[in-house]
Amino acid sequence: MKTLLVYPRGWAIFNSPPLGIAYIAAYMREKGLDVELFDATFAPSLEQIFERIKKSNADIVAFSLLTRLLRDVRVLTKKIKEYRKDIVLVAGGPHATALPEECLSDYNFDIAVIGEGEETLTELVHVIETQKEQSSFVPQKPKVSVEKEKLEK
Repeated sequence: MKTLLVYPRGWAIFNSPPLGIAYIAAYMREKGLDVELFDATFAPSLEQIFERIKKSNADIVAFSLLTRLLRDVRVLTKKIKEYRKDIVLVAGGPHATALPEECLSDYNFDIAVIGEGEETLTELVHVIETQKEQSSFVPQKPKVSVEKEKLEK
C-alpha cells in the first residue's frame, strides 16, 4: 500500500522544504511503509499537481493543510475522487487540527488527523491496509482521528 504525502502549492513564507511532512515520511519509512513525498509549493499548475498525484499510483493521499493553502485543495481533492473513488484522502496539519469537521465536509477528505501525524498516520495506514485486504474499508463521514495521548487523558 502506497502513501503520498502532499504539501499543497501556495505562497511560500520560507525558502525551505516542509519539514512536518518530511518528518512523517521519514518515520513511516522507518516503520517499513511505502511512502512518497511531494512538495508542490512551486508547482506551476493544478493540472501538473494532479498528474503527479495520478502518476504516484498511491492508495492514500495525505495533505498537510495550512489555511492559506486551501484555495487549490478543494479542486484537487474533487479531481482525485473523480479519478479514483478508492483513494483514501487524509487531511493533516494545522488546518485539519483546528477545523477537522470542515476538512471532512467541505474538502472531500475521508479522514482528518488532529495533532502530530507521525504515529497516527502510520497506524492509520496499517488499519486501512488490513481493511482493504479484507475488502471491508469504506470511508464514511465523519471520521476524525485523534492522537492516542489525547484520548487517554
